[in-house]
Amino acid sequence: MRTLADIENPNAIIGYWNQRANERQPYLYQSLFSTVYNSTDEVELIYGENEPARMLTATTDDVKAVKLNNIGFESDKFGLIPFKNYKGMDEKRRSDIKNALANNASQAQVEAITNTQYQDPATLLTDATFTREVLSMQALTTGKISVTSGNLLYKRDFGLPAEHKVEVSTEWGNMDSAPLADIQEQIDKINDDNGTVIAHALMNGRTFRKIAKSGEVINSLAIDKSSNNIAIAQPAVKQLITDTLGIDTLIYNKGVGSDRFIPDDTVILLPAGPVGRLAWTDTNEDLGLQGESSVQLSRTTDGMTLYTARQFDPVGTFVHISQKVLPAFDKVRNVVIMSVGPKA
Repeated sequence: MRTLADIENPNAIIGYWNQRANERQPYLYQSLFSTVYNSTDEVELIYGENEPARMLTATTDDVKAVKLNNIGFESDKFGLIPFKNYKGMDEKRRSDIKNALANNASQAQVEAITNTQYQDPATLLTDATFTREVLSMQALTTGKISVTSGNLLYKRDFGLPAEHKVEVSTEWGNMDSAPLADIQEQIDKINDDNGTVIAHALMNGRTFRKIAKSGEVINSLAIDKSSNNIAIAQPAVKQLITDTLGIDTLIYNKGVGSDRFIPDDTVILLPAGPVGRLAWTDTNEDLGLQGESSVQLSRTTDGMTLYTARQFDPVGTFVHISQKVLPAFDKVRNVVIMSVGPKA
């Protein structure tokens, strides 16, 4: 039988949250950033250069070899950002839960009650994951991170090259716009710049629908567009992009309300594979409270720390969450961020 103590146990809360992983839609950062443990509070980014293959130098006998330049690199260090929150169980809440459990002797009823109560502290884990997505999407769509909390301000600028943030000459969605040509131009430019091969175009659904309304696509699909009352099937537009440009289209609509993590009129051109690391490290709680008899502490496999502590007068239990994280945007120089809306 589950008890009141289970609801206050970090291991049990994490177990409840993990068991419901299939009920949560994955976030994009979980695909684009490799989650890794970092041994310190700082993560180092190394920006390398992709050097295209080239012919060796032709020579004659008895001459010295011709020296080739080495591949260059730059590095920079960024501090991970700490986050903390908690939720409390006061005397009345504890008494209400105890009475509810005592009045429901069957296993099914007890489980139903405890499950509803697990949901409350488990939202701390949900919020921690959401935080990671917000940070990662800021980095992906701007090349920077900015976090404001009271008087605190954390800023991280990963150094997106200015020439990799572009604005199209004609807003997509007009009959004289050419989104495929716009994308192709940037694919060619970044390949010429540092050898990057673009594999994906990432955008939200509203931006994708602008492609279908653009003259270049309508004409390419040989659609007689005599009025605006016409719908073009999404697979047909995606296939046209793949056939013409050799890249996949990724549509991502998650966000808060009408605000998308990928903003309207923003397209990110990405190479294949992860673009960075979601770096996490030990929190102050991990380092200072491990083994402390007055608290219960546990951590998820990807670095979100939960611990519970007691208050004695009035009696209360507090469930704390903490994490130190940063999406390290290693391939910031291998992406292009396109603005395809009205000119600023």
